[in-house]
Amino acid sequence: MRRRRGADPDRGQPLRQAPARKRRDQNRMVKEYVRPKDAAEAVALMEQALAKRAATSGGAATIGGAATIGGAATIGGAATIGGAATIGGAATIGGAATIGGAAWLAGGTALLSTASPSVAGNRTAADFPELLIDVGRILPRGLNQTAAGLVIGAGTTFQEVLESPLAFSALQASARSMANRNIRNRATVGGNLAFNKSCASLVPLCLALDAAVECAGGGPANQTLPLAKWLIKPAGLLLNLILPAGGGRSAAFARSSRTACDVSTATVAAVATVKGRRLLELCLVVGGFSLHALRRLDIEALFDGRDLDDLAATEAAIRPLLSAIDDQRGSSAFKRQQGAALVADCLQALLSAEVLP
Repeated sequence: MRRRRGADPDRGQPLRQAPARKRRDQNRMVKEYVRPKDAAEAVALMEQALAKRAATSGGAATIGGAATIGGAATIGGAATIGGAATIGGAATIGGAATIGGAAWLAGGTALLSTASPSVAGNRTAADFPELLIDVGRILPRGLNQTAAGLVIGAGTTFQEVLESPLAFSALQASARSMANRNIRNRATVGGNLAFNKSCASLVPLCLALDAAVECAGGGPANQTLPLAKWLIKPAGLLLNLILPAGGGRSAAFARSSRTACDVSTATVAAVATVKGRRLLELCLVVGGFSLHALRRLDIEALFDGRDLDDLAATEAAIRPLLSAIDDQRGSSAFKRQQGAALVADCLQALLSAEVLP
């Protein structure tokens, strides 16, 4: 029997297709696509796009600072349009790349998950970037050991980090937390940092290591500043991530997810100098219990400079300090229990973790 056109070869049923109207909307989502020749041109294009958007929105935007456009609220100090959150594959000028305006495009995985009609539901073309600035070919790529530390180009993919001989164990674990190989082949280091989701794969470890970022802005010289500061007030096109030398410290990373190939529901990164069972100068960052990954000074105070107890006692001490909401991923009580176990596991892993280069 002849198979119908578009039929599933295993079931003989027609393949599901998006409605014609939605397919037409998808084709109109992006009105303009440009591929700049260098970072300076990319920055200029984003500046022009933000200025144009501000003029048509009845507001004023700032480049390299926090602002609201057309009365929109700001998210994490980043200028937004229409209340839009961060999207894109690299970084931003004046904060988050905006929905309905312009967006950087590198790997495109975060942009696709935010802007795809199949994911975004009933949004219209007006809700998505009108201009995509493709920076994928101009961003630095690869890992290099320098006097300043380990420098990772913003255009480096997660799979490249995972396979690099320069990547230490905790960094490999962070890259591996993006469990889907297809996504790791496209997703970039810069995009993951810029998107700054609650469970962003690289952000906890980078914050725990006191990482810095190098950005191209509107000036003639690139700017280097602490990642923690940049995440509060993003500005410029992110070019490089700089992980400082280990200085005798050890690092560990842990994650939890609903399924093996799912996004993380909680992430933990811990860095400390280990003396026997004692953790000195502990830095602990937890993702999944707030809008963005945060350093937990309250949990650090329980263990810094002290011998680490057994796993059960460590978990019991952490649990009261965690809070979460009830949602489709689980109840608040379950998340506190799961999170406390994850933090305890990460601290215990520090005792046998490799010393950072």
